Amino acid sequence: MEDLSYRMFIVEREGVPISVTYYMGVARGDAAWWGFYLTDQGLETQADLLDVWAHVETAGIIYPFKYMNVKSIFCEVRTENTSVLSWHKRFGFEVLPQEVSANTKNYDLVVKGLSRERYSTLLQRGLYKRGAKVDFQCHPFDD
Repeated sequence: MEDLSYRMFIVEREGVPISVTYYMGVARGDAAWWGFYLTDQGLETQADLLDVWAHVETAGIIYPFKYMNVKSIFCEVRTENTSVLSWHKRFGFEVLPQEVSANTKNYDLVVKGLSRERYSTLLQRGLYKRGAKVDFQCHPFDD
């Protein structure tokens, strides 16, 4: 039996795997935790890296709201990882109380979240326009 609370995707760019994106604790109609890891495949320049990072971040945000029907997405970032904290802020994530995640008791983490309402507002303003270039292949459990 498959775990309905977990999704994992390989993100490709021109047929080359560039990221693993995952969602955990998926509760349809409620929330999901998400994250991703980039590979160094096909990333020749800093501009390539930023382009891939933006596409992966955008797709990672759009997918749960559009296909998993969640109200919020959450992520945890190590406090010293200031570049990722800034990046998530640029894409609409807001800092949440540490109590949202039990992991903050054992690790120095910042918890961030993005609500459907904030996502919808930013989508209308054109923040996630890179999503138009993403070909989503949905998980069988998603709409």
